[in-house]
Amino acid sequence: MSESYEQYKESLKAEQGTLTKEEVLDTLEAEYKLDLDNIPTQKHNWVRRGVVISCEHAGHPNHRHFLTQRTPM
Repeated sequence: MSESYEQYKESLKAEQGTLTKEEVLDTLEAEYKLDLDNIPTQKHNWVRRGVVISCEHAGHPNHRHFLTQRTPM
């Protein structure tokens, strides 16, 4: 990018200033779009493995947490 970030912001404002949010989203040419105002909730599938609980087979990357207290699940 040869222009500064401030110049880029100003050019975007001039280009998209009169458009609604939906119109701006429609003009984007991206493979994936994420509307940060309406993020879908993720469902977790927690599996208890001793002192670790892990989220598995839930449609997103696996992740895990270490338990700090013994609580029934």
